[in-house]
Amino acid sequence: MNNSFSYITYLNLTNQNFYISIDENISVKNILPYEFISYKKIFYGYHTLTGTFFTEGEEEVEPIFTKKLNIRPSASFVVVVSPLHNDATKFKCTVSEEKPNNFDQPNCQLRVGNFCDNIENLSLIYNKDEPTDFNLPAYTTIGSYYFLEPKKYKLKLSLKKGKDIILSLPKLKPFRAYSIFLVYNSIFDKYELNFNVDMPSYKTFPTLPPQ
Repeated sequence: MNNSFSYITYLNLTNQNFYISIDENISVKNILPYEFISYKKIFYGYHTLTGTFFTEGEEEVEPIFTKKLNIRPSASFVVVVSPLHNDATKFKCTVSEEKPNNFDQPNCQLRVGNFCDNIENLSLIYNKDEPTDFNLPAYTTIGSYYFLEPKKYKLKLSLKKGKDIILSLPKLKPFRAYSIFLVYNSIFDKYELNFNVDMPSYKTFPTLPPQ
């Protein structure tokens, strides 16, 4: 990465388009619901981040959030904008730096962001093995990275009402860091995974000693 810049991406978990301003200058004009955008460069240092719903024909619109950030040099960050609750009219801006651990063998790393407030338990499934409990972060938070073998997994979401939802992950690759975000998409009335290959994955892969 260029030492003058860091990188930032955004995930919109509201039902409306919004735009992002950094230090009062519009940075991203139109972020669609339930979609990531590609990483954008941002100068390191202190910034004020503001999100505003995109509305045609209105000059003054109240921001849905304002967040002060301290961006480290040569780092990458994800910003998730979500309701405080599934049916709320107030919103939260969650910011997390992508800081996976160093690789010492050809595995991968996975972390989970929980943006669905009625999940009681989370399990990881490989093939026909018994489900393995996976740490479920608190609502609107993003957990730590965990090492995994690079395989094809599924996630089992156990809901508070007793229902189980099975969602498939893409096949995970060695030396990649991934973030998955658990979401209830109220537009389509379904549970989803928003899947991201984190920016540190695009750095040079480590050279491992011969086995």
